[in-house]
Amino acid sequence: MRRLLPVVFIILALFPSCSRGRDGESVKLVLRYADNQPEGHPAAEAAKYFASLVHSSTDGEIDVEVYLNGELGSETSIFEQVRFGGVDFSRFSIGTLPPDMGEYRALMYPFLYRDREHMWSVLDGDIGKRLLDDSVEYGIIALAWFDAGLRSLYTIEQIDDFSDFRGKTIRVQENDFIASIFETIGVRTVQIPYGSVYSALQMNRIDGAENNIPSYVLAGHYECAKYYMISRHMRTPEILAMSMQAVDKISAVNPEYVDVIKECARQSGLYERQLWVESEEYYMQIALDAGCVFAYPDKELEAQLYDAMTTIDYLLDEKERQLVEEIRNT
Repeated sequence: MRRLLPVVFIILALFPSCSRGRDGESVKLVLRYADNQPEGHPAAEAAKYFASLVHSSTDGEIDVEVYLNGELGSETSIFEQVRFGGVDFSRFSIGTLPPDMGEYRALMYPFLYRDREHMWSVLDGDIGKRLLDDSVEYGIIALAWFDAGLRSLYTIEQIDDFSDFRGKTIRVQENDFIASIFETIGVRTVQIPYGSVYSALQMNRIDGAENNIPSYVLAGHYECAKYYMISRHMRTPEILAMSMQAVDKISAVNPEYVDVIKECARQSGLYERQLWVESEEYYMQIALDAGCVFAYPDKELEAQLYDAMTTIDYLLDEKERQLVEEIRNT
């Protein structure tokens, strides 16, 4: 009997449900949105904004319930739930997407974008549209791009030069490609879920990690790893994705609502980008007030990081290498 439970759960998730809406009125469909970030994070606030847009744009006929802080699982487990329809929407870091998602991996190439404006010219242009459209080949529907800023390194002990990385244990996202990038600078990498990083730092099981500033603060990592090197080794966008099964559920209420919800997703992506820009300085100040040390690598160390991390072309297939070159030339 226990083996039947996941199947029953998936079958039930495919059918529209009637419920009571946020204002007490009857709604025709309730959809689920999962995110591993906490309240206050730009991605979490954008999720709530998306839910409010969907409610108002469908005249209250569709509600989106938002689950934050990893309540429904890690990003990797949520991806599978979206693929199979148990979760309707989620925001995914490119670094947590499965290896079979081809060209998306090329977006994580180190030092790929000249600046933030360059990245958005790529993602809001033909390249970004093509990648969103191609997502259906992998069992999801990517709706919009989110910002996740620049990723940098932070450690329990201060890093002063390239040799200091040797032998350090650094947490990276659950992605072999990213692990290979960091192994070029001599660190030992561990791939553990985002929600497990704080305890790993606290108990000295790892020497550091890499992430953006808002996540560094909101996850509490700044309490354990006081030294934040602004290495800016990677600028990773994120996607807001919808399950294919959600399309059928939405269409059963009103086929026109599918495009309505896609527009809500696009608007929430633009909203998240705005929040992101505002949040970076805000959370950096919180960390500074707590005694954290922010430092830029000097020119020599910066060059060493670049030279080491950009030796990973052999890990890319021909299509991915072509995309990297296309992005550089945009």
